[in-house]
Amino acid sequence: MASFDQDGDLAVTEADLALVQAKVGTSDLTADFDCDSAVTSNDYDIAITHLGHVHSSVVGVGDGPAIEFGVRPMPNPSRGATDFVLRAPQAGRAEIAIFDVSGRRLATVLDREVESGVQRIPWAGRDESGRALPAGLYLCRARLGALEARGTLILAR
Repeated sequence: MASFDQDGDLAVTEADLALVQAKVGTSDLTADFDCDSAVTSNDYDIAITHLGHVHSSVVGVGDGPAIEFGVRPMPNPSRGATDFVLRAPQAGRAEIAIFDVSGRRLATVLDREVESGVQRIPWAGRDESGRALPAGLYLCRARLGALEARGTLILAR
């Protein structure tokens, strides 16, 4: 199974990116993040994206004080159903969406008003039509007003 932690040190760093880049052109499943049976530049791009979003949270942008906002799927990897843990610093309309690695929107997990605080949002691992998504790497995005958080989710069916 693919892992962003290529060197096994329990941290995703530039060293892991170098290892993924060295595997481009091979069929090494430990670096095949899009599950197409080959390590390509797309897999390297996915690893770069993940390195920028290790904590799956962002800080609010603007002139005011920093506001932590985040979303994290648990468990991750998942065999299907998972809960998204949403940390909302304020009440408002929130959205959590799932995308494939090419950026195509597959599912809307949440699109409603939420209260501030930590909330668990269940998701059955299905697309907008109700079909179970296949095993693979998926991108998740949460929005709350001007705040946005991104992360990754691995489905291992």
